[in-house]
Amino acid sequence: GVYAEPIARGLAKVGIKAEVHYNESVEWLKEQIRQGNPVMIWATANMVKREPEYWTAKDGQRIKAVRGEHTYLVIGFDEKGVWVADPWVGRQRYFDWSTFLASWDILDRMSLIILGPETPEPTS
Repeated sequence: GVYAEPIARGLAKVGIKAEVHYNESVEWLKEQIRQGNPVMIWATANMVKREPEYWTAKDGQRIKAVRGEHTYLVIGFDEKGVWVADPWVGRQRYFDWSTFLASWDILDRMSLIILGPETPEPTS
């Protein structure tokens, strides 16, 4: 899979503003949804608990990964859980907060918010 940073760079190249976030709170996630900002999150397929693995890239950077990594688009929530769009199964799915957070935590709550088209700088 592809992590958040390359996706944000790709979106920027086509004029779409996006921000990468890590280790954000549930309240932050809820606020993004309330504001209408689509939020991609990195977790595991079916929100199954898995152990992370690590390796060292050629540039010396330590990479954290998990087998079965998967992304979802968070689309709603209630007091008991969260609604996501799951591109793998092609439908919306609901997970209770405990299951969702256990999976989202594995990759440090990696997320990407899509803020829309870049606004051009005004010209004088």
